[in-house]
Parts: sequence; structure tokens; C-alpha cells
Amino acid sequence: MGGEESEAAAVLLARATSRPHGHVGLSELAGAIGRHAGEPIALVGLVDDFAALGDWPGYLAPRLGVVSARDASSLSCLVYRTLTLHALGQARDFTILHPEDEEAEDADAVAWDELASLKDGPVRLLAMRTHGMECSANLPDGILCGRSDYLGKPLPVLHGEHRAVSCLRGAGCYRKDLKDEQRLPVADLDASVVFAQSCMSVAVGNNVFPGDVGFGLGFLAGTAVAVIGTIGKHLDDASFMHEMRAGLADGGSLGDVLERVNEQAAIVGGEMSRFGLLGDPTLVLSRDAAPKPLRRPGFPDKGDKRVLDELARINGEIIPRLLRLRWLDVEVPEGRLAELRSEIKAAAGSRRAAPPETELAAAAGQLATIQAEVVTSLVQQIHSSWWHFTQTALPAFGKVGDEPRRCPKCKLDSAFLARFAHRIEPDLSISTIQCRRCGDLWWSTAGSTAALETEHVAWLRPGEPLELTATLSNRAGRRLVGTVGFAISAGKFLHLQEGWSAQCDLDPGESRDIAWTVTAAPEVVPHEYEGWCVQLFDGVYSASTMQMEVLP
Repeated sequence: MGGEESEAAAVLLARATSRPHGHVGLSELAGAIGRHAGEPIALVGLVDDFAALGDWPGYLAPRLGVVSARDASSLSCLVYRTLTLHALGQARDFTILHPEDEEAEDADAVAWDELASLKDGPVRLLAMRTHGMECSANLPDGILCGRSDYLGKPLPVLHGEHRAVSCLRGAGCYRKDLKDEQRLPVADLDASVVFAQSCMSVAVGNNVFPGDVGFGLGFLAGTAVAVIGTIGKHLDDASFMHEMRAGLADGGSLGDVLERVNEQAAIVGGEMSRFGLLGDPTLVLSRDAAPKPLRRPGFPDKGDKRVLDELARINGEIIPRLLRLRWLDVEVPEGRLAELRSEIKAAAGSRRAAPPETELAAAAGQLATIQAEVVTSLVQQIHSSWWHFTQTALPAFGKVGDEPRRCPKCKLDSAFLARFAHRIEPDLSISTIQCRRCGDLWWSTAGSTAALETEHVAWLRPGEPLELTATLSNRAGRRLVGTVGFAISAGKFLHLQEGWSAQCDLDPGESRDIAWTVTAAPEVVPHEYEGWCVQLFDGVYSASTMQMEVLP
């Protein structure tokens, strides 16, 4: 697909490998892939050719690879390197892991100073597992960067309402804790094949930032011929890297390895663990020893009295829900909840008649206060850390299922609803809506009680207050009393204002707009920051993302 340059690169690859080829337009793409979905497919084009897709095309076939680059000359070089990979001599493997990774002691590098040996010679397979975003992968004391500005081609500086990272705002890298020499452009690395297990490492078609900074594309701007990486926000598991190594050791093509890794991903996290391939899926890397995969079993699919009933609901449903939040690293006042249960027991167990309304009002009031304190604590956590809904808890959950959804933000068929159940606490489950393009959208510990709807992106200019609004709706069929709050992840360290929280009550079916003001201080780096709207109603804990785009 694409223009003459893309077609020429595709013809060269096809003829040199004795494969059929065809030039298809965007509207014909899904049908053409569908007719060959059982075969390895190389989709060739410039990254801008795929922009109108709005989604990662690899979900259409299990062994599809996107052979792409930022410009025509880079694409031609990529095809040439692909065709001559077999001519390279023996090369070593190199593994980069975050220092807190469970297998960090087996890594070649967990810190910045250990990356220096990457430049000592060619690398056959560069495998990494750490935190990241669409433009980069992070270590505590360094950053691997997707942009390749060393080539002398300046990156565009974006103005106006475009989602962008700080370097595209003319403000340099968002990692202001690092010196310039602690940024390593991955195009500088001499690595043939890369396994990049960090969030959003493969983003073509589903990219929200310009391709100039794409992490996976950065490797292809250097010497790499292929990148197997994550699609969207990633539910991590060590077994994916083991499956990848075992697939290569068995002599499988990159398409076969991709399919094998995604089969394991389907067991662990479903769509939240999906991988994609940048490169030719028929390519076979020279064999090397690899450990046997560590497989985890699939998680099985599971599935007048008013005052007394309400007290029973508080005691038997809401308090247990709140206590289960401890598994998600939420600070819950266990002692206060135990006291509330004792008071409910005293109110309900010492008389034959139903307790009076005053007993229910007292219990409901205490419950509302406890929920408000939990949300206030959450808002403080979000503001003072690189917070996420699941914190450290996600490895303890097993996937129950997922289903495709239309993204409520970009309106494309690129989203999915995933459900997980806790492996130890059987009554704790979480659901999330993720988009392969927009990323994190929504998380919750149960079905909707109160739904919160916001814009996905807010545009701020330093020093100018911006009023934001969210619509809160009661879907529970009964009166709800709870608390909502908002904060920007790690805002404390980024010169972004503190969050807020407020109690809220809603009658059945009621919707209410909530407004607040956000101001970015003049010293805030123009960049995209992650805001979180959190809510706690009847012990049901939910959070929605709101991307805060700070303009120059």
C-alpha cells in the first residue's frame, strides 16, 4: 500500500524471496489480508501510509508483519538489510531488564552504565522488558529513545492541538531528571532483531504520536531488520520472552514466533498482552540456545424490612468490596470497617424488630466518610507517584476473557473489554477497556454503579486556567453515595497542581456534571501527562484516564 516508493520496496522484497505481491489501497486492505490470513503476510509501506488506518493492522492475521520506515530511503535500506541478514556473521544476544524485574539478576544490563557494552559489537537478538511509552523505554537512570535525530534531520515542532511528547514541542526529553548523555537513540544500536516488551513499543497505524518518535521504528532507522513488540498498554509476564527465545531456538520464522508469543499472551492477558511485528514475518534468525518457556495455566472462566436489607448490603457486600481493594494496593482503614461491622451487628442482632432508620443513617454516614478518605488517599498517591490502577497487583490476576469494542474516544473498532479474576481472592475481579490506539481508558472492580464520562484529551497552555467537566451518572437503580476525585500521575514531580476529591450523592437515573479547573505552571514541560478520574461508590472502585496535553 502507499505510493510508488512503498510499492517499489514491496516488489523488491517479493521478487527477491519468490513471493507473490499486490498493491492494495486502504479500503481494500482488510479484505486482501483476510484472503491470506493463514499465510505469513508482509505489509510494506511508509509509516505515514498507515496513518489513516487508526489501528494496528496486525490484528487481522496472526503472522502479519509490517515492513515500514519513516521515509523512502530508510524503507529501501530496511528491505536490503532483510534480504542480506543471512550474510552477517555470528553475533551475541543481549538482555535489558528493569532492575526490579523478577529475572533481573540474569540480565546483561539493568542500569545505564551497563548499556555501554551494547556498542562493543553487533547483537543478534536484543531483548528488553521494562517500563515505556510509544516513544521510549525507561530505566531508572537512563532512557532508550525512539527518535533518530542524529541523522541530521530535525524533528517537526508541533503547535496546536496535536497529541505529542515534549521533544515535539521543542522542550527536549520529558525525563528532566536525566542529562543529555543519558538518552540513547536506539537507532545507534547494532542489533538485528529486537524483542521490546514495554508499553506501546510497536505503533504503526495505531500510533497517537508522529512516527518520527516511534520506539520500534527507531530501531528500524538503524541496523535492525525486525522488532517484535507490544501493542498498546501492556499486561506484562516473563513467559512471553521465554516463548520468544524458544521459538527462535526451534528455527521458527519471525511470524511463527509472533504467533507463538501471542498464543501465550492470550492465556495471560488476552488483548492486553498482544504483540506485533515490524519486519518480514518469513525471516528466520540464526538459531541459538534458548531456555524452555515457563508456561502458566489458563485461568478458568468463572463467572417493614428495608433497613435490615440495607444494613445487610453494607455488611455483606460493600464492606467486603472495600476490604478486597487491599489486593490492589489501596489503603483501606480496616480497623474502622471492623468497628462499622460491629455496630451493624449490635444494631441488627440485639432485637427481634428491624433496626430504626437512625441506625441505618449512622452506618451509611460512616461508610460515606470512609469511602471519601480512601479516595482522598488515592488522589494523593496518584499525585506523588507514577500511579496505575492495579499498581503491583496485576501479575496476581488471570484473564477470564475479552471482547472487541468500539473505542468510545476515537470511535474506531480498535478497543476491547478485558476481564480478569484474582488467583487468590476469588471474589475480586477487574475489568478494563483498552484501545490499541488511545491506550488506557477505564478500569473497574465491578460492573458500573456510577459511570463517569470525560473528554480523553485536555489541551492546556502554561499559566492559563482550563475548566474541565465530567458527567457522572447513576446506573445502579438505587441512590448512591460516594466520592469522586482527580489527579495527574506524578504531578508532584512535574510541577503540576495537586488533585482534588469530593463526596457526591446521586438519585437513581440521575446524571450530574462535575467541573474543576486545571492550571499548568509556566515551568511545566510541554508534554502529554496522564490524568486519572477515580470514583468509589458502594465499594466499587473505578478509574478513567484523561490525557493532559500541555502546549507550548
